Amino acid sequence: MDAGSSWPSSIETFTINGGTSIGSYEFSGCSNLTSITIPSTITSIGYGAFENCDRLTSITAPVGISESSWPSSVSSFTINGGTSIGSNEFSGCSNLTSITLNDNITSIGDYAFQSSGLTSITVPSTVTSIGENAFESCSNLTNITAPVGISYSSWPSSVSSFTINGGTSIGSYEFSGCSNLTSITLNDNITSIGDYAFQYSGLTSISILSSVRSIGDYAFDGCSELTSITIPSTVQSVGDYAFSCNTITAPLNLINSSFNVENLIITSGTTITSSIMSSLSSVSNLTLPDTITSIEEGAFSSCSLQRLSIPSNLVGSGTYYEAWGISDGSVIVPRSAQ
Repeated sequence: MDAGSSWPSSIETFTINGGTSIGSYEFSGCSNLTSITIPSTITSIGYGAFENCDRLTSITAPVGISESSWPSSVSSFTINGGTSIGSNEFSGCSNLTSITLNDNITSIGDYAFQSSGLTSITVPSTVTSIGENAFESCSNLTNITAPVGISYSSWPSSVSSFTINGGTSIGSYEFSGCSNLTSITLNDNITSIGDYAFQYSGLTSISILSSVRSIGDYAFDGCSELTSITIPSTVQSVGDYAFSCNTITAPLNLINSSFNVENLIITSGTTITSSIMSSLSSVSNLTLPDTITSIEEGAFSSCSLQRLSIPSNLVGSGTYYEAWGISDGSVIVPRSAQ
């Protein structure tokens, strides 16, 4: 379809019923155009086809076929074809607050929604890749439903609600800097949390499910509002400096020297050694499980413990508490007495 020149400026609505392409600047003079329907038979849209269409608010069209971004005036866009949202396709569409992606969409290009007015979006599980900075500067985008592990960049810092609908791994840096994200629900399909995944996010709580096998370096570093976290025994590895929160509950075998924690609750294990505790100088309150059968001499000499909760089997066992390296003034409490 090519009119050879722009259509009349008086046109308000336009339905295309033939042709395979829209020429460059074809509608550029249609200053009164408010809506257009482009069938899926159209396979290309030339550069500047809708330039200066400042009243164009409603569009039905295939995605991934336009050489230019859609007009910034568009507030309603219905996808009727295409499998990929092109790079910069909706960039600058400041009036576009929502869009429905169907299950035919498999990819979202670089900067696809940059500086758009989106407030929410649902990315179907059929999407397998999201390009660089696809949602950059989407300052109003607060609600997202999407698969994890497919985005080249972190999600926008504005997001406050995120629902996972696919994927098995939370990617490195995926939610890094999402300062408004206070909580997220991980489903049973999530097996790993990448390096820096939630660094400096606004998380106040998170439940790590038994399906998770690994937690990367700095995964929850800088989460100043995250006061406590529980690591299930099914986790097989925890990276360096993965956590910096007030309370950590974890099996003995997953505790490493980089933990920066005040309250440490150990859920399993048999022997407390000085090699385990020597670098945990920040721990002031320690709770040991009933499975602990021995504490190595000098185990706590590098700690500043104020309170130690021990299993009842170690009470009155003939072991001198001083030999453990407990400082003067520390309170030792049998767990059975709590």
